[in-house]
Amino acid sequence: GEKPGLVRVSAGSRHWWFAPDAEGRLEPMEHVGALKGILERDRAALSASHLEEARDRVLEVLREEEEREAQYREERERRQLLVLHERARHLLARAAACWAGDSGFPIPPDEAVAGVRRLGYPWAPLLKLAGRPEESVVEMEMRSVSGAGGRKLELLKAEAQELLNRLARAQQGAVGSGQVVSEARSTELDVQVYTWAR
Repeated sequence: GEKPGLVRVSAGSRHWWFAPDAEGRLEPMEHVGALKGILERDRAALSASHLEEARDRVLEVLREEEEREAQYREERERRQLLVLHERARHLLARAAACWAGDSGFPIPPDEAVAGVRRLGYPWAPLLKLAGRPEESVVEMEMRSVSGAGGRKLELLKAEAQELLNRLARAQQGAVGSGQVVSEARSTELDVQVYTWAR
């Protein structure tokens, strides 16, 4: 027949121990000292439902951990995306200032940004992904640029291409991260039973 005992559920190198109390409710064993108490007190016999409950509890713990990790990853990716957007908008402001600097006469910030967009790749797609820089930032950059804007703009192009690639990858990752597939359900669990005579 059924005997009192312990259930050990393992997932890789991690282990959880459970035992039914005198009324048959499954209790987790939080520390080694609890094992001694199991041998000294009356315990209900272990049943198949105890094994299933122990397994389900461990799956729930693993699922919760997985959700926390996914939330942490999503938050980290979101912050990285915000930083990339900010860097790209600042670069676009510098590029607009360089473009305007070559004209020889004052150009409003919004026209300078439009001029950079008309240059095509990588500026137009970067503008589409990152959004328009603030006019005040473009104005500040215009004050710091003096002459040879076209040459400076050409030097900024490689950075723009690199930022465009990083932004595109980050946004692709952010779209895909909402589709987290639960690994907890597919985790291989090892359920062991340890029994003794009453």
